Amino acid sequence: MYSFLNIFMVTSLLLSHFSLLAQSEKPTEKKQDSLNTNIEVIEKFAEKLNKEYPNFKEEKLFKRRHKYADILPLIEKHGKNPLFQERIIGQSFQSRDIFQIKAGKGKINILLWSQMHGNEPTATQALFDIFNFLASDKGFSKEKELILNKLSLFFIPMLNPDGTEVYKRRNAQEIDLNRDALRLSAPEAKILKKVRDETNAAYGFNLHDQNIYYTAGVSPNVATITFLAPAFNLQKDLNDNRRNAMRQIAVMNKVLQKYIPGQVGRYNDDFMPTSLGDNIQKWGTGAILIESGGYKNDPEKQYIRKLNFIAILSALYNIAKETQSIDYKAYFTIPENSSYHFFDLLIRNAEVQNNEQNYLIDIGIRRSEKDNESHSDFSYYSTIADIGDMSYKYGYDEVDAKGLTIQNGKTYEKKIKSKKQLNKLDVDQLLNTGYIYLNVSPKLLKKGINKKPFIITSDPDKLIKGIKLGKQANFLLLKGNELKYVIINGFVVKKL
Repeated sequence: MYSFLNIFMVTSLLLSHFSLLAQSEKPTEKKQDSLNTNIEVIEKFAEKLNKEYPNFKEEKLFKRRHKYADILPLIEKHGKNPLFQERIIGQSFQSRDIFQIKAGKGKINILLWSQMHGNEPTATQALFDIFNFLASDKGFSKEKELILNKLSLFFIPMLNPDGTEVYKRRNAQEIDLNRDALRLSAPEAKILKKVRDETNAAYGFNLHDQNIYYTAGVSPNVATITFLAPAFNLQKDLNDNRRNAMRQIAVMNKVLQKYIPGQVGRYNDDFMPTSLGDNIQKWGTGAILIESGGYKNDPEKQYIRKLNFIAILSALYNIAKETQSIDYKAYFTIPENSSYHFFDLLIRNAEVQNNEQNYLIDIGIRRSEKDNESHSDFSYYSTIADIGDMSYKYGYDEVDAKGLTIQNGKTYEKKIKSKKQLNKLDVDQLLNTGYIYLNVSPKLLKKGINKKPFIITSDPDKLIKGIKLGKQANFLLLKGNELKYVIINGFVVKKL
């Protein structure tokens, strides 16, 4: 009898347990359906933004090396619109005014700042696109109404105008603003801290550019956009603010996968005690780092600018809806950034004849940007960044040189003394016969002439030829005696 009762009780408990499990699964399924519905709404909004983007793009900003003076008339224009409240929130070290533009009247405060680093301008342009979007009468009335009624948006479109003026990372004191959270030695860092404290923002969008050679995980996919919900302590603990930041990042990742599949990365979240981004998380704002990386054939990052526009507005719309559209754990499915696996040009399987030996190498080439005197434009200087077996590395452009041999380019024998002589040269004929270097007079060289795509020199004896690590990438690829490729300054300038 005792045994029977025990069996009966155990059976009853098990049935009760399974019944509770079944009941608990139903709300979970409903919750998942709700999550799916919410994210679908955000994705449709993003699709529409993508389609209508030309209506909102700020055409006055079109290259990375924009100047402080370029944004002043735009700020003045938007400041006259009653939708926006424009004010000066302080001055840079060199006394340039730093502006804040506010939009919306909601209870949820959002802080967005760009160009903390002067040479990271992509999101600045996207913010002006967002201003145009908010001010436009071309559709999206319901979405804009929700955003502006639920949120108060505080934009700082250019935090480091002094660095912007000379297109460099640091401010005029040579301080990295993103490493000045504790001392606040830079006036620009003090301004950001003050605005954060005044607004007590629920979210802070920290907008940057990263180098173009990161990949999304160890993969052939360049990290076009990288996110981070930074840690607020060494233990990398999670609190509500950080989880909320992760949710918004997960939403943006979901949206962006349609446009850059596999090209979204996530930064390592090691805590940096002096970082403004990490400390803003620590001070109580859900910090969201967005880094603009690289994208093939987009040197001025205009497509990536559009992706910023879509991603930021999608997150703002999601926050304004005040409904959970994705689990924060989805953040951890984004692959971590991997560095040094990418090149501008990768030559694979090229044969070298050296010291009476033949062997195969891959050549990884990267292009550095050299600013002009006014920091308004640039030229490329390409160097050989790596030599060896790069089977697991990748390039924006790749050449399979299997069966081809590397050879030095030729120097045009006749010294060129005038622009007239220079202009008479048959470029195609010279390239087709393997000429890479032009020998010009020192006087002509001083005039700053440039006969693209050749390397100009007044002292051919000092030229460094051959495949050498860290040196300029100039060489030919031949099949037997037949010229197939001409590589000058890291570019394939001729393919025969």
